[in-house]
Amino acid sequence: MIQVTFEVFETSKVLNIQIELRVYVIGAQEHEEALFPRFVNFRKSNHLIMGIKKFNDTIDIWIEELTRFNIGQLQTKPDDRSWSLGQLYQHLIEETSWYNDQILMTLGNEKNIEKETSDSAKILLDRGSFENKRFQGDPLISENIKQPTNKAQLKSELERLKKNTNVIWVKMTGTSKYGKSEHPGIGFLNCFEWIQYSEMHMRHHLKQKKRIEKFLESIK
Repeated sequence: MIQVTFEVFETSKVLNIQIELRVYVIGAQEHEEALFPRFVNFRKSNHLIMGIKKFNDTIDIWIEELTRFNIGQLQTKPDDRSWSLGQLYQHLIEETSWYNDQILMTLGNEKNIEKETSDSAKILLDRGSFENKRFQGDPLISENIKQPTNKAQLKSELERLKKNTNVIWVKMTGTSKYGKSEHPGIGFLNCFEWIQYSEMHMRHHLKQKKRIEKFLESIK
C-alpha cells in the first residue's frame, strides 16, 4: 500500500516567501520526492499561514451566536449613538464583503505590487489583533446601518459570506500573480493580508457584541 505524506516548508526574505511542497511516496520500491516551488509576494507572518481556518472559526462564532437572539433583541439599541446587535451583524456582512472585493482585485495581476506595506499595517498584522480601544459612535453613522428585518436572512447572508470567502481562498492559493489594493486607513494590502485583516475585524467586534449582550440582559 502506498502512503503519501505532504510536508510544507517556508523560507522568507522580508517581503517574499518561497513555499516548497514536498511529496513523499512511501511504500513504493523507490522513495520519490517531487519539489514544487512557488513564490508568493506577501510578508511573512504566522497569522497568515492558517488564514482561512481562523476566518472560518471566527465567522462560525457569529453564525452560532445568532441563534440566541430574537428579532426584537437584534433591533434593540443601547442608546442613540450605538448600534443594535443586528446592525453590528449588518456591518460585518457589508465590510467583509467589501474586503472580499478587494482581494479579488489583487488576484491574477501585479498591480501595486511595488507599494510597501505601511508601518501601521505591519504592526497591526504582526500583533494579530486590533488595539483594545472603544470608539464613540456617531448617531448619523448608526442610522446609516440598516436594522435587520429577518433573522433567517442574516443567517443566510453570513453562511453565503463564509462560502464565498472560502471560494476566494481557493482562488488565492491557485493563482500565480498577486497584486495589492488599498485600505483607506492602513494602506496597501495583498490578498493574504486582507484575509487576516478581515478575520481580525470580525474578532474585534466580538467585544462590542458582549457589551450589547450585557445591555440586553439588563433590560429583561
